[in-house]
Amino acid sequence: MEQATAKDIGTDSRQPPPVAVMQFTCATYYVAVGEPRMQIDIVRYGDCSRSASCRFRTHDASAKSGANYVAISQDMVFGAEETLQSVYIDIVKDGSWSDILEFEVTISNVIGAHLGRYLHRARVKVLNDSCWPTDKYREEILNDKIHLIPGIGLMFEYTKQICSQPLLRNDIIKQLMLGQLKNLYFFLTLYLSLYMVDVVMATGDVSDGREEKRDERDERYVKTSLVPEVLIFPGNRQRTAIAVALLYFLPFFFIYVIDQYRCFLSVPNLARQQLKVSMMQRFLNCPEDVRLRVKQSDLTMAMLRDVMEVVDLGFMKFLEVIRIVGKLSLALIFILAENRMATVPLVVYPIILSIWGQTRESITTKVIEDRARKQDQIANKVDEVVSNIRLISDFFLQESANDDFSSTAELYHAASANTASVAVTTAFLAPWLTVAFVSVFMALGATIVEGVGEGCTILGFEIKPISLGTFLATINVFKELGIELEEVFLEMMEIQMSFGPLRAITRLMNLKTDLHARMAINRLRRNEGKQQRELARRQYSQGQFGGQLSVRFPVDTVKIQMTNLCFSYKSLGLTVGKSITITQSFDQGLLYAFIGPARQGKATLLRRIGQVILPKEDEGSIFVPPHLRILHVDREICILRKTFLENLLLGETLERCGGLERLKAICLDCGLHEVTVDELESQEKALSHSAEMSIAGSDVVAEEKAEARRDALLWTSRLSKTDFARLNLARVFIMNPEVLAMHHPALAFDDRERPKIIKLLQTHVKEKGLHLPQTDLELRRPRTAFITSSFEADNRLVDKVFHISITHGMLPAEEAPHSIN
Repeated sequence: MEQATAKDIGTDSRQPPPVAVMQFTCATYYVAVGEPRMQIDIVRYGDCSRSASCRFRTHDASAKSGANYVAISQDMVFGAEETLQSVYIDIVKDGSWSDILEFEVTISNVIGAHLGRYLHRARVKVLNDSCWPTDKYREEILNDKIHLIPGIGLMFEYTKQICSQPLLRNDIIKQLMLGQLKNLYFFLTLYLSLYMVDVVMATGDVSDGREEKRDERDERYVKTSLVPEVLIFPGNRQRTAIAVALLYFLPFFFIYVIDQYRCFLSVPNLARQQLKVSMMQRFLNCPEDVRLRVKQSDLTMAMLRDVMEVVDLGFMKFLEVIRIVGKLSLALIFILAENRMATVPLVVYPIILSIWGQTRESITTKVIEDRARKQDQIANKVDEVVSNIRLISDFFLQESANDDFSSTAELYHAASANTASVAVTTAFLAPWLTVAFVSVFMALGATIVEGVGEGCTILGFEIKPISLGTFLATINVFKELGIELEEVFLEMMEIQMSFGPLRAITRLMNLKTDLHARMAINRLRRNEGKQQRELARRQYSQGQFGGQLSVRFPVDTVKIQMTNLCFSYKSLGLTVGKSITITQSFDQGLLYAFIGPARQGKATLLRRIGQVILPKEDEGSIFVPPHLRILHVDREICILRKTFLENLLLGETLERCGGLERLKAICLDCGLHEVTVDELESQEKALSHSAEMSIAGSDVVAEEKAEARRDALLWTSRLSKTDFARLNLARVFIMNPEVLAMHHPALAFDDRERPKIIKLLQTHVKEKGLHLPQTDLELRRPRTAFITSSFEADNRLVDKVFHISITHGMLPAEEAPHSIN
């Protein structure tokens, strides 16, 4: 569809657009993989008396067009009095596993309205309800019985999951084919060695380029051999030897090129990356109670150790086993053609090693998992020490902490020694078998080499004489078979060792998320929001707002509503006291304070409003209009290991946050020192330079970023605890949410500065954001803030105060009994 013009929609582009805003109905949309398509809504607020249009586009993120969804780029035209347009996006299910994928949708080129400041872009989350790696063991995974899943079966399902991805599947095929090319080189070297001994270096008349005929017995041998008994250069042994040497040497260069090329294939690099990213994404989307049950050390070791063991010591070993089987197949061809007696190792080796591997599997798995647990304990101790270094220093616990760590390290090293001992014992059988077979064959050499012996009979099988070249090549084959079968055995043992890490990753990859619950709530909010918008618009058109000139956007009159909201205060996962049930509505554009005794649920209510905790089906509901962005800020302050500027932006661009001058003004309003604020300019230049160098693909970028990370925390040493609270407030005002739920925003400040902070929050509410242009004030949505307060003086600075207690629930402060107020 061609882009609509001002003429097409009946609007004079030289005139300012009407007081109307066009944007998405919410910041995030959800869709399940099994759904054929999803609906994206574009809404127009304000004066809709004229036509308007915009351009809608989709943009790839982790979800890719064609593979996960069908891309769209089209114009959306609103007729007069039309307030809502919907776009339908087809969702593609390619059969491969994916956890949480995202893509972006944007609107631009708005004609006949103003583009929304924030919701002109939105994220779409594509959710997958399948278990990782597949659904074959779904029941065991969901019932937390992963330890009962057979290791080889789980590894097979993981292999299927990897091979179901087109990019990985193509590179897996390349890995297998390139491995077989190396095997062909091995096959070539076998026959080149045999050719050199039996043909090039053979005694006899080679004037016609061919050896003299042997006796009838030798003729039968020659007919089965694949070695041509003719010189490459007839009559010239020297030139033939040089040719053989070149055939032996030159392909080795291509083997090097092949190995270099394999280093840059997506397997195993992309497979490792996908596992790590998916695990982190899963963890980030878990509800709080699930995250608290996952130790930081467990997640860290899964990233650094378990992923490597599963991909490199598990899946990649499968590919290596396939390569070795191909090599053994070529060796079998050589044996059948040159010396069929040598097929004995191919039968005996696998039988003996299989029995041995089965007997050693349980003890090997046991010691490997024990070592992994001890390693996790070391990581946990390190994390504990680093996280509590101030406590350890203040209470002189250095010696106790060091002794505790030393005991843990000693247990780990003992487990490592035990694991090494078991591995040595397990691996030693294969070389013993190789030495035994080579020794026996060497003992038979004087009997079976033609010209020396006449052959022999062993266990009823007649062994005919073979050439010296075949004898030497067979010894080499025995050695190669021993090496390769030993390698197969060791690879299979390493695959067994990856079963424990694979189970650990399976547990982390299937952590329970709340995304499907958020999707359900999001859709309820959108449906309820649509009804409330239409109701507010009808009331506005009927004059039910009393002719208020300030009501330019009826949607701003939609209330935030709590209906039969039931919850209780929780501490350490335990319910404390009785539950509270609240039914209350809140007007937009006001600053609310929640007060009351400790441990009565004030912070829990804020977490409900901020959607940190989602209400269950029997716990009532909270309705916040879907077009309002919600931000919850806890009392705990977190600092990223990045620059001061990056700690303010939190992943957003400087342009979308209003520019550098706005950031500096907000920081000064919050009380940060001018010296600290002035550093923002130099950090902004460094950030821009880094972005430019990244686009240019400079190799210096990584080194500069590493240096910046080393210096990133130097600025924190100049800030006090109160300055960190100021930084936290600055983040809030920079993000500029329409709904803010903040726990004790002024608690870190003294009596002199605390009223200033509350007034700053009040200014944020009244001006619909700090340091934004006054020209578009009427186009911005109202700001609503919910805070908790413990100081009576602060309560006089807010618009409304509500008292919360287990006994009386939520009451306006003026209605609360005097005894509890």
